Amino acid sequence: MRIAVLPASPKTARATIQALLETDSLTSPVQPPPNSSRIASENIRLATQRAGLVKRLVLLSSMGAEHPSGTGEIMTNHIAEEILKDAAPETIFMRCAYFMESWASAVPTVRAEQPHFYSVITPLDYQVPMVAVDDIGKACATPYVVEVHGPRDYSSNDVQRAFQGMAGQDIEVRPVNKEALPEVFGQFLPEASVNMFVEMSTSFLPGGVLAEQAPDPDVRVYRGRTGLSEAVGDMYGPGR
Repeated sequence: MRIAVLPASPKTARATIQALLETDSLTSPVQPPPNSSRIASENIRLATQRAGLVKRLVLLSSMGAEHPSGTGEIMTNHIAEEILKDAAPETIFMRCAYFMESWASAVPTVRAEQPHFYSVITPLDYQVPMVAVDDIGKACATPYVVEVHGPRDYSSNDVQRAFQGMAGQDIEVRPVNKEALPEVFGQFLPEASVNMFVEMSTSFLPGGVLAEQAPDPDVRVYRGRTGLSEAVGDMYGPGR
């Protein structure tokens, strides 16, 4: 049996491979990258169909990929799903929640002289689905999964408590209000990408497209076992 894993990120690919090696009954997913290029998705579709050997294709996608608009950067996943939905006899979309590892960028400021981190998830007590990369990898090795979440939803306050537990001291969380998002993303993104990331961030906040949708009882959900504190501990690393 041949298994191809095309990494959406090195960590996710590594976790997927490890989960496949540990499972008793290997499935054969092909995990194409959910990037912003329509051409890349079309090329994967063409290569998959020409090969004629791929039985199951697994796409690492994102929550909200079912929406054709209103989700910003997540739209690239929607495009990939539309192009690849019938690329193989069996196609599975892994619509992952907010990556816990996204908080890794906060570690330097948490270690700073005035410990703090910024959060675009506001209000600070507002909870959203989050999932660890290791659990995403395990889910990718499990067939017939659609949404990939962690054990429960988390808020910015939960992230604050997790960092305080690792650092052993108070950590300030500095909320980034919706109005400030363009300025924040503009500091490190090309101008053409700013609005897409602003829309993506607001789509899962109160009033957003994803926040307002009712749960679909027909959608399968994979619940990971890695809690936020454990994921933050792995990010925080030695010296805590």
